[in-house]
Amino acid sequence: MENLILHVTFDLGVVPVRPEAGPVAAYDYNAAMLARATSAGVPDLFVGRELLAQIQYRNKVLAEFQAKLSRLREGSRRRRRLQAAKGRVLEKLDRRIRHMEHALTKALAELDRKEGIAVAVLGDLTGLRRSAGTGMKGKKANQKINQMAYDRLGSQQGYKNLMRGIRTIFLPEKYTSSTCYACGRRDPSSRRHRGHWKCRRCGFSLQADLNGAGNLLKFRLAKNVVGVPGPVSFHTIRHWRWDRRHNRFVHVSSRAGA
Repeated sequence: MENLILHVTFDLGVVPVRPEAGPVAAYDYNAAMLARATSAGVPDLFVGRELLAQIQYRNKVLAEFQAKLSRLREGSRRRRRLQAAKGRVLEKLDRRIRHMEHALTKALAELDRKEGIAVAVLGDLTGLRRSAGTGMKGKKANQKINQMAYDRLGSQQGYKNLMRGIRTIFLPEKYTSSTCYACGRRDPSSRRHRGHWKCRRCGFSLQADLNGAGNLLKFRLAKNVVGVPGPVSFHTIRHWRWDRRHNRFVHVSSRAGA
């Protein structure tokens, strides 16, 4: 029996989009954390460890099936049964992963709509996997980068924003992860242990992904990152985490989001 996939296309017609002069939200995608910074000074951190754990578990299950299949004779009855079981298990895990991705991008789009965001800025991650494969990053970072579906998340957030009248644009992430948001000094060594950013010149301290999202916001507002001070000051960070009971991302305390 063949596996069939149904693709459904919706014609939204002409969707009114808000003027670009309104508030801006910038996003920094990371494997275990997604950072959001707005021109109103509201920072958000979405903890994605549950999603990453599901992806890693799927890879582990796939490796176990492949190891068992390699020991069976091609065309044997046991091999066909194991192939069918592999398809069922992976399909269930893929549905769970896709649901979490859609829940994440929907939460982002709804947050933008409620706060009246006109433009959502996402990082252009073209060539990210290629640079990770050349040894520019460590082994664990390389593995996480190759596991996350950044393009799919970006396209999902884009069409959800369009349905809410929000424009989505992609800007290059060059120097955003190695530049201080507050003073504009480029210093990769200021990114400390466990994703913490502390500038060696001005002492500005922030979660590193939020620093990157702030620089994307700065690039949109000031057309530059290096040497430019932060255009807005950030308030208390809001944390969001996956709620297994309700199958969605919910607002939690800073301690629960750590």
